[in-house]
Amino acid sequence: MVPIDAGIAGELQAILHARGFYEGPVTGQCDADLLRNLHDFMGWESYDARIRDDDRIDLEVLGDIRRKHQRWLAGQGGALIRPRG
Repeated sequence: MVPIDAGIAGELQAILHARGFYEGPVTGQCDADLLRNLHDFMGWESYDARIRDDDRIDLEVLGDIRRKHQRWLAGQGGALIRPRG
């Protein structure tokens, strides 16, 4: 478990924005908006058992999110963008 510092917060905001789970600016701030959207994303990606109620993230989950996002960017089959509406 590691704290979501400015670097991780900015990275997660960018990933969540690209995937349709975050509409705010990439600020590097771990605030309530980021955590709420991260929880939604983690539920969507079936990380339900690893969702936390604080500002920390499991390194294994973070690594998996990063890998899936790279595959998604490369068009090799990450999860779909969250449908809006």
